[in-house]
Amino acid sequence: MRSNGFVLGTAFIAVAGIAIVFGILRSGAAGEMERYGVRVAGVVVEKRTAQVRRTSGGVAGYDTEWLLRYRYEVAGGASVEEERAVPRAFWETLAVGESVDLRYLPRDPRRHDLVDDEIASEAFAFFAGGGAFGAAGLALIAASAVAASRTARVLARGVERDAEVVAIEQLDSKSASAGRWRVRYRYTDEAGVTHVRAAFPTGGRAKPPEVRARIRILVDPARPSDSRWVGEV
Repeated sequence: MRSNGFVLGTAFIAVAGIAIVFGILRSGAAGEMERYGVRVAGVVVEKRTAQVRRTSGGVAGYDTEWLLRYRYEVAGGASVEEERAVPRAFWETLAVGESVDLRYLPRDPRRHDLVDDEIASEAFAFFAGGGAFGAAGLALIAASAVAASRTARVLARGVERDAEVVAIEQLDSKSASAGRWRVRYRYTDEAGVTHVRAAFPTGGRAKPPEVRARIRILVDPARPSDSRWVGEV
């Protein structure tokens, strides 16, 4: 189970990499718009809201999108009409018939910004999100590395002791058949201090040990709070 930290940490770093790549792409788009974009005044032709179904953490819900439709003219007199979801605060400042500033690329007039810093802000958001995911990933990997090091010390110099099972926790509905459960056990060290720790024994067994069953564990003499499941007595 401790290896999950490495898996999650690696996944977080992968997400961070993707976010940073998107940030670089959006930053490049901002640079192109800054160099070649033509600034014009568009006209708001419609404002509306829409309910968009989203799922987060397995729970479905609805979010409100604030949609703005506007029209602008490009070089040569052609008219372009677009609709975009915008922040609510920006949406509320405009009324139908009012002007809205934007910039478009002459080579692709439908590519445009509604506000000067829109793409730059998105790029910053991607970079910030990527940095946060990267930091979280490194923290998870570091924590797992520490746990793995402590486990290695217990296996290398641990002393066998008796312990008692105090609780069995089912991890999911398939635990009984898959051998996936958390066993909490209690033991007392040489100084008379009682510790309660958890293990995730599998070993291909169909059933977990019973509560109050006696088990054998390895305890690190230098750090008695660190222990490792060995097996039942």
